[in-house]
Amino acid sequence: MPFGYTKKNATLGKDYPDINVIVRAIMKEQRMTQRKLGKLVGWHNTTINQMLKKRTWNIAELLEIGKALNTDLLKYFYPVPAEPMVEEAKLNEALAKITLLEEELRQTKEALKICQAQLEIAVKMGGR
Repeated sequence: MPFGYTKKNATLGKDYPDINVIVRAIMKEQRMTQRKLGKLVGWHNTTINQMLKKRTWNIAELLEIGKALNTDLLKYFYPVPAEPMVEEAKLNEALAKITLLEEELRQTKEALKICQAQLEIAVKMGGR
């Protein structure tokens, strides 16, 4: 079952936050009352009160409340993508390694050609 959901406790696993706590914090930050949020969403004040007591919400509720709060509430449930600069640095490091390995391969092929030429000379001189 997704997100650590179990029938026994019907809550999210410990890796995921309680959405009601997050929404209350956002409301406090925006100085928004339950009544004002209810008007923005079009829900009755008691419905908002019940929502803020629930630890888990469905997607439609997350989207509706998030829209009213002008916040993407789903971001709290997805991993944060790596910063582009970190990914670019890793890519540049990998490209540098590839360049070094290509140069090493070229030098090894060159050395192999020299060894083959010396072997041919040695065979010709030994065959006299």
